[in-house]
Order: sequence, then C-alpha cells, then structure tokens
Amino acid sequence: LDVNQQACVLLGRPRQKIVGLHQSQLHPPEEAKQYAKKYRELLENGRTITEDAVVCRADGVIVPVNISASVTEHGGRRIIQGIFRDLSGFRRVGERMAMLNRLKEQLLGEGSLSEKLKLVTDGTIDILGADFARVWMTDTADLCDNGCPHAAVTEGPHVCRDRTMCLHLMASSGRYTRLDGSHRRVPMGCYKIGRVASGDDPMFITNDVVHDVRVHNHEWAASLRLVSFAGYKHRSADGKPVGVLALFSQKAITADEEALLQDIANTTSHVILAEKAKKALKESEVKYRSLFENSGSACMIVEEDKTISLVNREFEKVSGYSREEIEGKMKWTQFISSQDDLKRMTEYHRLRRINPSLAPQSYELHFANRRGEEMVMVITV
Repeated sequence: LDVNQQACVLLGRPRQKIVGLHQSQLHPPEEAKQYAKKYRELLENGRTITEDAVVCRADGVIVPVNISASVTEHGGRRIIQGIFRDLSGFRRVGERMAMLNRLKEQLLGEGSLSEKLKLVTDGTIDILGADFARVWMTDTADLCDNGCPHAAVTEGPHVCRDRTMCLHLMASSGRYTRLDGSHRRVPMGCYKIGRVASGDDPMFITNDVVHDVRVHNHEWAASLRLVSFAGYKHRSADGKPVGVLALFSQKAITADEEALLQDIANTTSHVILAEKAKKALKESEVKYRSLFENSGSACMIVEEDKTISLVNREFEKVSGYSREEIEGKMKWTQFISSQDDLKRMTEYHRLRRINPSLAPQSYELHFANRRGEEMVMVITV
C-alpha cells in the first residue's frame, strides 16, 4: 500500500516500483510462497511477528533484515504494518570481530616475526578492505651509504637527519607487496610514516588524503583514488617508537573501523615487543653460555633435587667425568668426600628453601674426582 523513503533505499527501488507488489515478492523467489502464507496467517490471527529474514534489492543483492510486523485497522480494513531493519552493518561488525579474533589467535601461535607481521598486513586488508597496508619497524640505519634514496635528500622537510636509526619495511599487503621499493627505509620524522613514528601522537588519521596539508604527495594519492590514511605507532613500555602500522584506503575510515585499527595496532605492538624480548633473552643466554663455558673456574648448574643439569669444560677436567656422564644423571653431593662437609651443605640447602633470598655463601669443601683423588675446593653457592 505504501512505503517510506528508507524502504526505497533499503530495496534499491523508487516508491512507484514497490507500491502494488505483494509483500512476498520482496523476498527471494524460493521463499515467496513461504512468506505469502506467513502474511496471510498473520492477517487471520492478528498476532505480531518478529524474526530475521532476507529481502532482495532491485540489483539482486540479498539484504539481511529483521522484520517486526503487526496487524492494525485502516479505513475499515485489516492491514499489516511492518518495520524492516537492515542487519548488514551488524553482521559485518560481527564478521570483522570474528576475523580479528582469528588474526589474534594466529599471532599467538608459532612463526617468525616477519611471518606474523605479514599476517597483520594481510588481516588489515581483509578486515577493513584497505587498498594497501604496511608495517615498519625501527632498526639501525644500514643503507645510508648503500643506495637509500632518502639519504641523498639535501633540502626540504624530508632531509634524513638521523643516520643511526630509521624505519625498516617488514610487511606489505594489498596493492603493494614488495619490500625492496623506495619506502623499504623511511627516515625518522620524514613523510607520513616517519612523522607518526617520531611524533608525540600515537596515531594519525585523515579521510581527505588528497587535500590534507599534512600529506605530501596529493597527486599520487589522487591518481590511486585514495580517500583515507591511517598510521599507528608501536611503542615500547617506556614510550620509545618500535614501529608503525599504516594503511591507505579508497573509502573513509569510520569510527568503528578506527576502533578495529587500534585493536590491530595494539596487538601488533605486543607481537613486536614479545619478539624483541625473546631475541634479547636468546642473545643474553648465548652470552651467558659463552661466559659459563669459557670460565677458568669449574662451574655447574644444579636443580632443586641436587641433580647437575649443566657443567662447563673446567668442571669436566677437574672431575674426570664427561658432561654426558654428569648432566641429568649425577648429583653434585656425590663429589663431596667429607661427611661433615655434606652435613654443612645439607643444612645450607634447608635454609635456602626457607629463605630463597639468602645471600650466596662460600665454603671450603673436600671433593673427590673420578680417580679418587681428593682436593679442597672453594665453592660459592
């Protein structure tokens, strides 16, 4: 009988193309009979219905809707008054959240940092439909004298002023996937990316990239029909920049999408910082192992049950046993040849369990090596 303007927008048809249709004709053909019966029963029994369904736009696009329909009187006739709510946006939000959660699960799994950052840029494209997305990380400036085009800039706002650190392109998805282009290195404070990294603000967003004075290459953006740009800084716990997530899109970034981007950026920061911590720990372990192994003193690492888990070369030499024979198989008390010394060490272990922060102690102990030779050793535990 009649429709409002919003119904015309939802169905993609002018009013005159809708008025006069049977309501069931707005649903997919395979569901038309079902809905014709449902509306007929509604008129007969007068009850209200509220349910999810789909309707067809004039261009064939299927639109998910929620229908609230009830019977009323009009001009002496019983008529159905219905409200259709478009659920496309709600479903899209749900789909995006599901995609974001899958991305987070993948980032928590196994994989190298470069593999995980590629997941981030791929996920950003899939979730937000951006034109291209990239991740840079701060690292040593390594190409200043080896072909970096930015190092050759001598005037203007984009002169490279810091030859110790710059942004390294780590992952790229969408229109651009190469990592060896002109933006494989970006100076701190230069261009959009460098300004995001070095600035005080944690992010930079514009939905008018072609005219925004903060964006330097308007012609390039216009040639690609770009509308928006977003850059998010990755920061360490003390606020230092560790990288940037950036994307360009041919559509405006909505407030909901800003929230999704912030979530992706925060997750990426955690991934980068976790990998950096893992790398630092590994380097520390390598350094410690080298110092331990090359120490001029006999060294061992002992578990709580007194089992020796690790020894160095000097301990092998002094004890006469190989590390294969010792590690995980022998207890360090097996080398103590004096019962009095054994009692002293047993008492020390008891006190250490009571007070783990007990200061290291040095003892003179009688040790016996493989050949039964006894020696007095000063041990610090």
